[in-house]
Amino acid sequence: MQSTVHGQQSTVDRGLSTVGCIYYFFLLTLISSSSFAQNIVRAEYFFDTDPGIGNGTSITLTPTGGDITFTSSIPTLSLSSGFHQLAIRVKANGGSWSEFESRGFYITTSTTDVANLSAAEYFLDTDPGQGNGTVIPITSGATANFVVSVPTTSLSNGFHFLAIRTKDLNGKWGVFESRGFYISTATANASDIIAAEYFFDTDPGNGNGTSIPVTPGAVVNFTASLPATGLPSGFHFLAMRTKGSDGRWGVFESRGFYISSSTTNVPNVAAAEYFFDTDPGVGNGLPISITAGPNINFTASLPITGLPTGFHFLAIRTKDLNGKWGEFESRGFYISPIAANSSDIVAA
Repeated sequence: MQSTVHGQQSTVDRGLSTVGCIYYFFLLTLISSSSFAQNIVRAEYFFDTDPGIGNGTSITLTPTGGDITFTSSIPTLSLSSGFHQLAIRVKANGGSWSEFESRGFYITTSTTDVANLSAAEYFLDTDPGQGNGTVIPITSGATANFVVSVPTTSLSNGFHFLAIRTKDLNGKWGVFESRGFYISTATANASDIIAAEYFFDTDPGNGNGTSIPVTPGAVVNFTASLPATGLPSGFHFLAMRTKGSDGRWGVFESRGFYISSSTTNVPNVAAAEYFFDTDPGVGNGLPISITAGPNINFTASLPITGLPTGFHFLAIRTKDLNGKWGEFESRGFYISPIAANSSDIVAA
């Protein structure tokens, strides 16, 4: 069994961009489906809206092989105050582009100085509590750049996640950033989902979240109204996880959100589209039939008959009434040879 976790590089900064640029450190790995990786020969970035493959702003790098490590100063002076996304993708010597990797950040015109980072740690699967993870050596500063080798030989087959968080000079730990991965020597059918739960911000432990009613099955589709009235203004994250009929809880999936006491109305969602694996460009995906409104709930049967065996991801994005497309939301899935008679996945 072999598990290689690539790119859990972090560019961990202090969360706000109040000056004219962002400094990002990336370890980029482009892997082909064959036995050999292609070399990376080009990289580009864009903010917020994908201009199309090859149309981003070029990043200077020196091709050295399958892995490229670089630090880039990316100007943000043209961006307005508020939330933004920085995305980076790379091109192989065979001419194929990778999917882009994106990170959110916030620009504000008035902030107080934030304390420098002083420590970092990681953990796998279960949060041991702030300060109890495996120490990652860093150099104290406003931005910490590091590459960490994380051993996975002791992990069992199945889904896992790697999480990293940092501490500032005031002794305050940040929220961890996590990425899921899968270890397997052979793929078998997963057990049916029989339960689901959610929590905000702090993990209460498997089975201790707020229950979400679901109908047991191999695929679970549900819409849940989750009250956030008790949360203070500021950044939060919502996490959900499910339990299989074998009694095992999955890794939670989380999304960040922001609560503000003063906001302006956001235009209604007017359209939606999806694609598999490779982004065809904004507006060029396959349309999903929806009813326009402030909140869109839908179930769609998406054919996968043309996809080969292996790992893939499904991405969905929406457009508002002003004609602006949002960032896509993606989920990975696996097509197994033993499930060759399956023809659709269901997304909700």
